[in-house]
Amino acid sequence: ADRLIRWDRRHEGGVPEVAVLSFDLQGLGEHQLLELRSCLDEHAGATPVRLRVAAPEGTIHYQLDGVKLDAGALAAVHDTCPWLQACVTVDAVALTRDRGRNGQGNGYGARHAVSANDANALPF
Repeated sequence: ADRLIRWDRRHEGGVPEVAVLSFDLQGLGEHQLLELRSCLDEHAGATPVRLRVAAPEGTIHYQLDGVKLDAGALAAVHDTCPWLQACVTVDAVALTRDRGRNGQGNGYGARHAVSANDANALPF
């Protein structure tokens, strides 16, 4: 490990966080997913967003490229989309990602994400 982070001091900075939005795709209409997309645009911020979608095929995780949320707006997102659960947590993927070809850097760079070219892969 490059460094140790005390769990009780993780909110003091230096720890990557992610907003996880979880919902069941079963029974949702396209209009509800478009409402979520609009809500994410309305409450843009600095926290990356990951979707955890329960689908008939199983649970699917999407790391949305370029979509960031104001972590203080989780209640507003839930009010707009009461069918989802939202939380901010430590981004374990960023913490454990390979450090790159030369082993340099902090490991929080290029995220494995759905790019704009793969927008058709998103459920909305």
